[in-house]
Amino acid sequence: MNNTYNVEINNTSTIDFNNPYIIETLQYAFSSGMIHMEDVQDDMRKAERQRLLNMHTNSIFYSENEKRWKTTLPDETKKNNRRLIARKNKTDLEDLIIEFYKEKEEKEKAEQEGRYNEYMTLRDVFPDWLNYKNCQTQASSYIRRIKNDWNRYYEHDSIVDIPIKNLTYIQLNTWAHNLVKNNSLTSKQYYNMSMIIRQALDYVAEEYPAVITDNTFKRVKIKSRMFRKTKKPASETQVFTDADKQAICDLALEKYKKRPKSISGLAIVFNFHLGLRVGELVALKWSDIDYDRNRIHIQRMESAQYSLDKEGEVTKTGVGVVEYTKSDAGDRELYLDDTARSILDMVRKRSMKYNFYDDDYIFVNLYSKRLKGGKINEFLYDLCDEINIGRKSTHKIRKTYISTLFDGGLNIDKIREIAGHEDEKTSLHNYCFDRREDKETEKLLESLNTPVSICQI
Repeated sequence: MNNTYNVEINNTSTIDFNNPYIIETLQYAFSSGMIHMEDVQDDMRKAERQRLLNMHTNSIFYSENEKRWKTTLPDETKKNNRRLIARKNKTDLEDLIIEFYKEKEEKEKAEQEGRYNEYMTLRDVFPDWLNYKNCQTQASSYIRRIKNDWNRYYEHDSIVDIPIKNLTYIQLNTWAHNLVKNNSLTSKQYYNMSMIIRQALDYVAEEYPAVITDNTFKRVKIKSRMFRKTKKPASETQVFTDADKQAICDLALEKYKKRPKSISGLAIVFNFHLGLRVGELVALKWSDIDYDRNRIHIQRMESAQYSLDKEGEVTKTGVGVVEYTKSDAGDRELYLDDTARSILDMVRKRSMKYNFYDDDYIFVNLYSKRLKGGKINEFLYDLCDEINIGRKSTHKIRKTYISTLFDGGLNIDKIREIAGHEDEKTSLHNYCFDRREDKETEKLLESLNTPVSICQI
């Protein structure tokens, strides 16, 4: 064999594959069985695997408590610039690490060549999409809910790190079905959760057509039998009986007489006659009242406030009043009955006597500040404790009022309008409960059934 060339075969960095001697030598080695292709390929895979693992400088450790292997990967979206990953098997964890650095190299190469968008993932696009979503709503609590769903269902799922262009229908469909099964989701929970991937992929198709031109997730359908069915709660847990309502109102008025500067009790009695959301109740202003028509305009609400930073983090900044309601249907005018008008007269006289005013709000505390919804709920819990019934929130007052409208025989569309619901199904399915006690129901059943003469046998 010609040994003119001095070549170190085991060091690929010195091999010139354009050299005819090198080609001849390799051909001889393979044909003679000195080198096996399978062994070479296996060694190459091991070398590549080790090379990628060597890029990972963070420690890999085993948690005895959780029985899982753990480490952290770089993640600029996190405050500490890293995210925790864990697997039961060390090899599986190493596979995740290798895939991460492999994709990282591919992204860096694509970016250098001006092809970065080809490797865009859901994790990449989520902050931009969330900011886009944020500019379309005034409800910062809605953005918080989206962020919570992301953290719960997406943040630690491998699907968010797969290049969007590589996501297939089978992959997405399998992911969605497993998510429903593993988390026992209701149809509503799934709809809210999947909104992120549905709309994010729409955003990518519109903004980055070089990545995808169509949203494959639109084809994903979950059959209704897959969802966890929700059982309607027992009526006694959702509404006040007439007797309990009377006891709560009597006690609230009694406490008001003893402490006329405290107004939570009047707000509670008032709401038994309007059935407002507590956020709507504490946002009412005197200017909302039309005295000639005995109407009050519901047009704003109290709401928790959240801010969204550039990194996509959502932070609570406080509680305030916003000039809109929960939905378009929430902006409505309601009738003020005699009791409601009497309560308002009491509130006005109290405010004038003690000079309690705050930007025209009706319900103002003894520090001349708008009463907060949380304080009314706390006061109602105390009343429930005193009359020895299970604690019920102000939302149960709302359910009681709407159930009363059903019992009174109002047209269902009128009930929907009064409740501020967009769909009458919401009013019927979620706010219609039996307020009667068992003895009352039994008495009513007796009166409804025509007596039948029973012949003696």
